[in-house]
Amino acid sequence: YSPIANGELIGVLNIDKSSILQFTNNEIEYLANSLLTIFKRLKERLNAYSINMSFIDSGFRDMSKYFRFHIRIVIRKGPMPGYTNDFGFMEVIHQEPVITLIPEELAKILR
Repeated sequence: YSPIANGELIGVLNIDKSSILQFTNNEIEYLANSLLTIFKRLKERLNAYSINMSFIDSGFRDMSKYFRFHIRIVIRKGPMPGYTNDFGFMEVIHQEPVITLIPEELAKILR
């Protein structure tokens, strides 16, 4: 695992489903409560008020033999005086992410 952005989290659900369309109501509720816990911890422990999040699934086809539904969350930089956007020259020009929060430290903080 190598982060593509600062404070990136990847969550792979421990259920045998590849699409959110296959989830039961209980699984959706569990997912929502888990995300709420993550958002609260990001706010309380890292002062993160803004994130980007994506659900990655297989679409309409059942691919659970090969692929699991997962989520990617990236902490966004908070607005400040002179703020323009979240990306610096390394990310844009060199297509190299700049990571200041290593995954192991992020895991310790959020546990």
